[in-house]
Amino acid sequence: MSEQWLNKFITNLMSAPEAPMDWPSLHNNESHCGHWIIYEKQNQLFKQAKLRQLNKTHNAAHGIALNLFAQYNSGHIELARSGLDELKTAFDKMN
Repeated sequence: MSEQWLNKFITNLMSAPEAPMDWPSLHNNESHCGHWIIYEKQNQLFKQAKLRQLNKTHNAAHGIALNLFAQYNSGHIELARSGLDELKTAFDKMN
């Protein structure tokens, strides 16, 4: 996940629900990082154990994002926003 992805997600989550939004890809295999992990697994340029750990962390971060997105869209705006620290922590583990 990139800093740009995270910033876009946070901006949307902090916006009013009626505001038009362009959410970043929420599914781990559709994001740029997800594509990169798949590519690198195939090319074996990095140690597989490191890629597995990155993939696990990446999937966890996307899982958190999907949960926050679902809460936001179901009207639990403040609950979703309160989960941003957890998402940021998961994001930081990838760097």
